[in-house]
Amino acid sequence: QMVSMTLLVRALLTNTGTTKLIVKRIWLYREALKKILWIGVPGGAQASFYSISTLVIMSAVASLGAYAIAGNVTSGTVEGLIHAISFALYQTALASVGQNFGAKKYDRVVGSFVRCAGCSMTSNLILGWGAYIFGETLLAIINPDPEVIKTGMVRMSINMTTYIVSGLLDIVTSTLRGMGISLFPAIVTMCGICLMRVVWVMTIFRHYRTLASLYLSYPISWTVVAAINGILLFVVFRKLIRGGGGKKSRYGTVKAA
Repeated sequence: QMVSMTLLVRALLTNTGTTKLIVKRIWLYREALKKILWIGVPGGAQASFYSISTLVIMSAVASLGAYAIAGNVTSGTVEGLIHAISFALYQTALASVGQNFGAKKYDRVVGSFVRCAGCSMTSNLILGWGAYIFGETLLAIINPDPEVIKTGMVRMSINMTTYIVSGLLDIVTSTLRGMGISLFPAIVTMCGICLMRVVWVMTIFRHYRTLASLYLSYPISWTVVAAINGILLFVVFRKLIRGGGGKKSRYGTVKAA
């Protein structure tokens, strides 16, 4: 990474085009910094809370024994491969929506959301169910122990079959952030996913100490957060797409700022 950074900076310093790096002009601009922090800090706080909820979930899994831990790790590895695609589409929506919103191309903002949501949900549906159907084979590659495969399939039977909801959640959240709305989605996510999972472990899981009851917290929390953030996104889109006097697109008549 250091070599890559050095070569990149060297290329920018020697560039004669619009991307030339002029060191003496590097400065912190107050208004730009405020906007960056307004969007970035809630996202960072959200990531920290995710770690807390993950810690609580892992603690609950550990209480069910070594096979439960091993099964959780193996199924989580497969899930991580699929999430990489979902995360890539999250970044795509964030960049596309942000650029078009900044350029006041509101019809393209809606179009970016529709396309990215469609791609994310479709890929998560196909790959999620594919991972579940061939789950035993995939898990055996990582750990061939039958008991590990059995416990790993519990997580895959719940998470992978409902992963389409996670795909929608990712795109809804990234679209809001692309439009500069970061604080509300972060609060909803911290409460709806992080806090809700902690409460779930302390209540539901305490009475029904099974892997299935524990893993149900994933799709339920995804659904709750996707619904709340989705309502906010719908309200925002209604302000962008109006019934007259704007630019016509396939998504409606878009009012110019």
